Amino acid sequence: MAKKSKGAALAEYIALRGACLLVNAVPYPVACAAAKGLAWTLVNVFRFKRARTLGRIRGCFPEKTEKEAQRIAVASLANVLMTSVEMIRAPRFDKRWIERHVKDVHVYAERLKAIADERGQKLHHLALQWVLRDEAVTSALIGASRPEQIIDNLS
Repeated sequence: MAKKSKGAALAEYIALRGACLLVNAVPYPVACAAAKGLAWTLVNVFRFKRARTLGRIRGCFPEKTEKEAQRIAVASLANVLMTSVEMIRAPRFDKRWIERHVKDVHVYAERLKAIADERGQKLHHLALQWVLRDEAVTSALIGASRPEQIIDNLS
């Protein structure tokens, strides 16, 4: 791989800092919508690494149609961009932010626990099922810290 020139590295740095400034300047829902829109635009309009990405998706999921493979490509890039938004804004995610943006979080947690109990499930199993129900999701990060937690999540 060729080494970047100082000018190219500086231009990349300025572009990234500008993106960070923009992400922090707009409301969170706007930044999220922009990330999703950018993902769609990069895949469908600019065809950003499209052939290689779709080839890899077809290799992993040969049963998927072209439209489904494109949906997975957009969803994957959107996930990367949304994670970037969250990482850029992470220092601003404090208790006050959560209370303002996640209304009645304790009420929802109690409701979800009740649903899991009704189904005879643990809450984290319900959460994993919810995440994995979307066909665009190919894996879930479970955040286990002990081997028995991994085994429990796989059950």
